[in-house]
Amino acid sequence: MSKTELTLEHFGRGTASAVGARAGQFIFLGAQTPMDLETGTLGKGFRDVPESARRQLATGMVFIDATEQGILTQTWQIYENVKRILAAHGASLDDLVHQRIFLKRMRHLPSLERVMRAFMPQAPPSTTILEATNPGVNPEIEVQADFIAAAPGGPKRVNISLPDLDHLTAPYPLATRAGQYVFTSTLAGVDPKTGKIIESVDALTAEERELLEPPYPAKVEAAVAQHLMLFRHVRRILESQGAPLGSHIHQNGWLRIPMQEFGPIAKVRRRLFAGRPNQAPSTALPVAGVRQDGALFEWQVVALVPPRNRDEYRKDARMPAHPLTDFYLPAVNAGPFVFTAGEVAVETSGPSLVNRFSEVQDEGRFLSYGRIHQERPIMAESWHVYQQLKAYLEACGSSMDQVVHQTLHMVNPADYPALERIATLFYGPKLPPTTVVPIVGTSPYPEATLEAELVAVAM
Repeated sequence: MSKTELTLEHFGRGTASAVGARAGQFIFLGAQTPMDLETGTLGKGFRDVPESARRQLATGMVFIDATEQGILTQTWQIYENVKRILAAHGASLDDLVHQRIFLKRMRHLPSLERVMRAFMPQAPPSTTILEATNPGVNPEIEVQADFIAAAPGGPKRVNISLPDLDHLTAPYPLATRAGQYVFTSTLAGVDPKTGKIIESVDALTAEERELLEPPYPAKVEAAVAQHLMLFRHVRRILESQGAPLGSHIHQNGWLRIPMQEFGPIAKVRRRLFAGRPNQAPSTALPVAGVRQDGALFEWQVVALVPPRNRDEYRKDARMPAHPLTDFYLPAVNAGPFVFTAGEVAVETSGPSLVNRFSEVQDEGRFLSYGRIHQERPIMAESWHVYQQLKAYLEACGSSMDQVVHQTLHMVNPADYPALERIATLFYGPKLPPTTVVPIVGTSPYPEATLEAELVAVAM
């Protein structure tokens, strides 16, 4: 299986990176920003959409329309673009299996959901919604989103329901299944009986409490308790599909705490995911906000349901534990795909942060030769991160030219042009489908500015 790039050439447009990629049963769309595909302009208000859309979006109440027209217009433009791009490749919004929505302001969520319902009047797919912004983001952009869809001819999406848990992610489904793959919505450490975020280990089972190392200060206790509770929910979802917790192939943790406070949770994770079959790549980093009020973090998981016959896909955890820690893997083979962990620019033998070319351990140390401008840390960080990710892909039988999506978590998105120059040394002049997520910090060094993860096709 190989990838096929999706471009805007169907609309007579060229881009610096691929809009999306089709591989096997999925279509991966990189970040969609609210740009009109005909004019190339960024939508800012009702004047920037057709009259028919304007009538649909406007409420007629100036107090609402004056403040919400930006998010309403931009959300409409994103879904209109995605609908057109998918249609050009034989798919539709009904084929979406997961969407990630990154808002400038979480207070705009009701307006965004109003537009979403107009495009998807039936149940939406599993969903991640975050407040993700930082200095360096274009101040005129209120929202961006990326998507995974089932490709034509592939298995249809099925939304997973558990009546006693459905309210945890409503109006979005707990998870979406497409073939053997399960994509959860983001989940928080909510007690399903009360609907409230838990603050104490008293809400945990005796088995879960065996994973702890008490006593904890109050905030730490809340964090470890919420972590175990949300993974209780993940376990329930996967078991409903005949899969154990260890069938997960990737995790995304979106934090409201600094990574420097993650140590106690890491100790719990070491026990929760003990043993190679239970391990998978993981990415966890702080963002501006999560959907669930009061949550210290939310988590989203992708899993591969175990095969029932020899022709189905298998999880292959062939790599040793990640050099930063021993409870997750650098990358995993999941059927025809490779998922990597979020990688940071840390030389683990030190350990030390690599943010100068002189600190790079290979030929990258010469990249500053002939340059007299002040070196930007993002360039050395990018080189180190891409070298690591390249090695992970090769160990899993893939390569950089088979990447179908990359997520770049950046403290300062204005650094992207400098990162992009380094990326072309690995990808060539055109990058794969890409999403840049503004984050408020990374790990494990507070001065680090980048964490990157990839999905690729296994050759």
